[in-house]
Amino acid sequence: SHFGTVHSQVHALCSSNPDDPNSGWEYVKSKHGIKIFKKNCPSSPFIIIRAETIMAASVRETFEFLRNLEKVRTLDSALAELKRIEDLGAGRSVVYSAVKLPWPASNRDFVCENIEGVADDYGFCVGHSVQHHACPERKGYVRGHVLASGYLYRALPGDNSQCRMVFVAQVDPKVCVPTKIVNLATLHNSAALAKIRDALHKEKKRKMAELHSHSHQVLPRNPLIG
Repeated sequence: SHFGTVHSQVHALCSSNPDDPNSGWEYVKSKHGIKIFKKNCPSSPFIIIRAETIMAASVRETFEFLRNLEKVRTLDSALAELKRIEDLGAGRSVVYSAVKLPWPASNRDFVCENIEGVADDYGFCVGHSVQHHACPERKGYVRGHVLASGYLYRALPGDNSQCRMVFVAQVDPKVCVPTKIVNLATLHNSAALAKIRDALHKEKKRKMAELHSHSHQVLPRNPLIG
């Protein structure tokens, strides 16, 4: 199936070693602890972007955080909307997103079918564009096409409290948009990974502080015991 092909493609892109000179990845920059690479695709003018970082959270904590789409939306000012349209079961769902692009490009929106899963040491979310009856094209937005995108995260060797996150994406915005703007927008999406990482770390620290506080609460003295 097409979904199986996309899943295999994203998994291969995430699992490849960008430091291997034969991998085709070109280093772009490192910023806020995010390493960003790009790769040309012979069949498309739109580059594939790869971003990677270390998440100070377990695989399952990362998985649960990413499933909260409203929380993820608030972390990126370019995301006007991000919501789950339909739960298809077996880890599959249809997700709508609306993205603000820099002038002079028109805003874009996307409808994607995603599949996600998690185990103790491995998690993923892979998606590509689909049509859905609940998401007709909207005034003020141009419907873009996600060729392939996804997250892949694995626990660090010997440390299940952290995981290495890799994100890849290739997007066709449709209509006439300078490729440079599209590629810059894709790079922005990769940099947004830093905000997800930091927010997840902050939430984990807050939960740990609450647990620590509750475990050290002094119970009121019972006068009957003395």
